[in-house]
Amino acid sequence: MNANNAAVFVICSDDVQDKHRFVTLSPADPAELVKTLAPRIRQAYFDIDAAEQRLRRAAAELTRFNSEAFQITESEIERALEEELDAVLPAEWKGGRPRQTDTQRSELAEIIAAEILRLNFGSLVPASRIAAKEIPDQQTRGVDVLAIEDISTDSPTLIIAEVKGSCEAKTPPAVVADMAKKLKEVASERRTMLQELIWLRDHCDDEYLEVCTRMCARYQLRKYEPNIVFAPVLVRTRETSDFGDFGIFYKQRDKFPYTVRFASAILDVEDLFTFAVAVYKEARRLNRP
Repeated sequence: MNANNAAVFVICSDDVQDKHRFVTLSPADPAELVKTLAPRIRQAYFDIDAAEQRLRRAAAELTRFNSEAFQITESEIERALEEELDAVLPAEWKGGRPRQTDTQRSELAEIIAAEILRLNFGSLVPASRIAAKEIPDQQTRGVDVLAIEDISTDSPTLIIAEVKGSCEAKTPPAVVADMAKKLKEVASERRTMLQELIWLRDHCDDEYLEVCTRMCARYQLRKYEPNIVFAPVLVRTRETSDFGDFGIFYKQRDKFPYTVRFASAILDVEDLFTFAVAVYKEARRLNRP
């Protein structure tokens, strides 16, 4: 099994209420979580093999113009790749804005959510908001994670994930109500839903292009109303987590128009910001096999 196909988190509890699920997860190996997440963080932004191939092809072209002046050493290749990796990752936090809005912290939570959907729930994640960003230091826009299930059927299921991290002592943290509001807005506004399906079609990996194109076209032609699952993902610390974190999703679950699958990822860390800084610091190392 590829290391990146091994589940980072394990399910600790799974409360099924009719069609809804409320799941808590913990790291499979808490002591190694930084090192386990780092390559996944790196891969979300940077394809080292593709980058190296581009660089070597360009270097070979340069030698055609002046074979002596443009002789490229292995150390220069390595340095250039390290510089590119640093350029595509979000900048390290240097103050000037609240820690809870730091890009590293936010996008770590989104990557954790994608890993949970993919490896714990078997969802397919056709495209990454993070990989499609034009400016690394800015926050992503739109739905945090879109995933698909039942792709071999006539009516695939669309998983809409809103992701938040919170160290707030209050349970549920305030962000849970924000997650509920955002999910309802996306699913209830046709224009917004179409924008998300268009984005998914235009940014998905090639292997998912057919299904994403079909879903988008059928929605445009009003021949398809997607089967939707609301998949809020909340990242919490062990000290602040509580069953009450499911909040409105649990207490008013019957009022949601679609199935809810709430996942709460509980980390054995003191602070989510400090943890994100440590993970991204490790991710900045190339660490070639």
